[in-house]
Amino acid sequence: MMTHPITLAISLGRATFAVLPLYVAFGAVLGFIQTALPAILQREGVPLTLVGFATLLFLPFGLSALWAPLVDRYGSERFGRRRGWILVCQGIVVAALLICAALEPHTALLLLLPMGVAAATMDVALDGFLVETARDDAERALRGPLKVGGVYGGMLIGSTAILAIYERLGWTNAILVLAALALLAPLGFARDCEPSGDDHLHRPWPKLSALTRRPNGLRLVVSSVALGIALGLGISGFRLLLVAIGLPLASIGVAFGVAGGLAGIVGAAFAGFLGRTLGSSATLAASGTGLALLLSLAAAAGTAFPATGLIASAFVAACYAAYAILYSALCALAMRTCASDQAATDYAIFQSGWTLAGIAGGVLSGLAVAALGWPVVFLVAALGVATSALVASTTRSAPPAVEGVQP
Repeated sequence: MMTHPITLAISLGRATFAVLPLYVAFGAVLGFIQTALPAILQREGVPLTLVGFATLLFLPFGLSALWAPLVDRYGSERFGRRRGWILVCQGIVVAALLICAALEPHTALLLLLPMGVAAATMDVALDGFLVETARDDAERALRGPLKVGGVYGGMLIGSTAILAIYERLGWTNAILVLAALALLAPLGFARDCEPSGDDHLHRPWPKLSALTRRPNGLRLVVSSVALGIALGLGISGFRLLLVAIGLPLASIGVAFGVAGGLAGIVGAAFAGFLGRTLGSSATLAASGTGLALLLSLAAAAGTAFPATGLIASAFVAACYAAYAILYSALCALAMRTCASDQAATDYAIFQSGWTLAGIAGGVLSGLAVAALGWPVVFLVAALGVATSALVASTTRSAPPAVEGVQP
């Protein structure tokens, strides 16, 4: 039975107040590590070998499935199954950032790795909460966009805004702003967001293989990994194309950092409407087709793509909007496939596979372009996106939810 619209609106409002600030703070850490930190290290004169080391800080976000069973198995009787993990991990993030603010950037690198582990673990617990408190597909169709939109907004802050603050006020103040955001984020995760008690203390140990043995679970994991590789290949390949045709680096930064980030937020918001009207499966298939068409246009243009910042920004914005719609729908389907007794573990397997696949696609893009050329790479990416999205959209079964768990 579908949730009544008024009940759905109340549930979404409570979930938004509880989890959106945390996803924004998480996205800010991601954006900082992925974009702002390498630029700051180069500006500070740090050797390129150490700048390259900064990319390793992204690994915890792709490996979090390895310790996700701990998050499912253990919890706090006083605070609830997820809240204790979220508060402790955010506390570690804040403490690490405060110490980093007092250090030189190259020295702070050593503390950013445990901060990344804590942020990734918080995300595992938060995803578990979002999955296990969704009562039906109507709620899942809105919670996927909630996560994606929050992370996109945070990444825009962690990359563009933090860099701007660094330029004007320096390293210490930029990191203090990031720490303040992380400190304030858990305030909305009120005590009554999840039931307290000791029922979670007696749960069996989660199994990493359970998701792939569940009906459609293996299909979801394999198709999402293939989709992530194809998207990494196409989007990273397009970034390389813009460099090759001589577009200024500042224009490329605006296209991917600002235009892409804002389009991602808009796309995530629109994904909620599409998920409610068309369903997550149809939304995934349609957005995958749209992204494939965009990549096909890039294949047709090749090195003749117009080298103007406006056209590049418009194209990247269209890709990122479609990407956000696709990923929101995929997240909703992943939530539907997770078992309620090990929601964090199941979802972390999907999330880790997606993250590592995107990294792999990005790494392969340069090699593929050198070996095959731009048109072939974009056509392969387009075919991979369309096919994988279609296969993933056929994931339909849903395990029963835990009774009595309310958002």
